[in-house]
Amino acid sequence: ARPVFLRREERIKAHFLTCFISLLIYRLLEKKLNHKYTSTEIIQELRDMNFREEKGNGFVPSYTRTDLTDALHEEFGFRTDYQIVSQKKIKEISLTLSEDYATYIHLSVFEGMDNDDIAKIMKKSKKQIANLSYRAKNAMREALRKEGFPS
Repeated sequence: ARPVFLRREERIKAHFLTCFISLLIYRLLEKKLNHKYTSTEIIQELRDMNFREEKGNGFVPSYTRTDLTDALHEEFGFRTDYQIVSQKKIKEISLTLSEDYATYIHLSVFEGMDNDDIAKIMKKSKKQIANLSYRAKNAMREALRKEGFPS
């Protein structure tokens, strides 16, 4: 059945593609986890993996560890239950990056601004900010890796 609120052919195809890719991702997750969990279980667990913000510390997990969360951590090589990067550490590392990268990270992480607002403040186009966002996040990821955090 086609989506109720979509009429134009390209939007219907885009909706179908989005649904198909989502299903594919869930099937790949099931396979990566050796079919021990269903896609329904995986979806629910991912929805339950919430975090809360602690002023000065950043975000800390507020979910209960389960065999599934441990399997996800093991399979994908990161731990959201104890490998937390504090806001202080993010600020410290961001200061080692270029001025534009540091500014972008500060505005997005600490001020909670979206790319449209950041573009206005930095007096750049939305496309420039999209590119800057990609490069700044990669630079931050690399700097974190050098500090011993998994990538």
